[in-house]
Amino acid sequence: MKLPDKTIGIREAIGETPDGASVMVGGFGVPGTPFCLIEELVRQGAKDLIIIKNDANEGGMGIDHLLENGQVARLITTHIGLNARTIKMMNAGDIKVEFCAQGV
Repeated sequence: MKLPDKTIGIREAIGETPDGASVMVGGFGVPGTPFCLIEELVRQGAKDLIIIKNDANEGGMGIDHLLENGQVARLITTHIGLNARTIKMMNAGDIKVEFCAQGV
């Protein structure tokens, strides 16, 4: 018996993300970062997002694309040190960054 194909496209899987949505993004640095999710969020263009992620990725990848596009209002994270854009935006008051300890 052949099982039905239950795959769907990224647009259908994510749906339309409203402005101000909270989005929890997986990954630890680059490994595990859902690049397709992030690309779709950039395409949709929702603004004032609250992004919850372990780190801010490195410049030019991952959530840095959302930051570059001006879509992030607040970042809840443990580490931003590898992303100069995040540091600059935080220091300029362009985004709010909330740090959560990653352990002892």
